Amino acid sequence: MSITTAQPSQTPSSEAAEAATSSRWDRARPVLLRWGAAILAALVIFSLLLLAKGANPIEAYLSMWDSTFNRRRSVEEIFIQMTPLVLGALAVAVPARAGLT
Repeated sequence: MSITTAQPSQTPSSEAAEAATSSRWDRARPVLLRWGAAILAALVIFSLLLLAKGANPIEAYLSMWDSTFNRRRSVEEIFIQMTPLVLGALAVAVPARAGLT
């Protein structure tokens, strides 16, 4: 009579999952830093232009934020204006990714 033992299922170890997660963040970090640096540079350059014009950059940014996101009608208008642009981009990107260029 022989005794058979059940073999453990083949699940990825926590070390492998952690390595995959850390490598994903390692790849994403430079991209996120680049985007952050570009946005920060744009804000600084625009602030310098506002200062040259004699306006307070902080008041200007607060006013832009308020008029864009704190009014219901403004958010609706963003989506209305954005929809044709997104659909047009999809009309180009999807066939291009499928190799139909």
